[in-house]
Amino acid sequence: MKKDACTSTFGVQASPELVVTCPTAQYYTACMDQTTIDNAFDAWIDQFDVSGGCGPYMEPDLSVYSAPNVCEGDTIMIIWGVMDICGEAKVCTSYFGVAAPAELMVNCPSDADYAACEDQST
Repeated sequence: MKKDACTSTFGVQASPELVVTCPTAQYYTACMDQTTIDNAFDAWIDQFDVSGGCGPYMEPDLSVYSAPNVCEGDTIMIIWGVMDICGEAKVCTSYFGVAAPAELMVNCPSDADYAACEDQST
């Protein structure tokens, strides 16, 4: 009597490590052009990145953020969390700031009264 036997294995590889990258903090001086700040902010946001993991999803949605108003100044802090379907989670934090402009100051000269018919050089 002849017997045959075989062996088979079934395996699932581990998911690649979840890697989250936040950009370095960016700070800008007051009174810069708003378009320059908007472009810098967009480039900064584009540096948030995720790789690896298994079906990663991110919170918050970065499209809800916009650059600070150059006339007001502000610092935006983003705490970006990424989790995958396997339960691996990573968090990173970064800042984008624009300094508030100095308060506008106006200095007026004191009132001056002169007598009539005085020399012009007085």
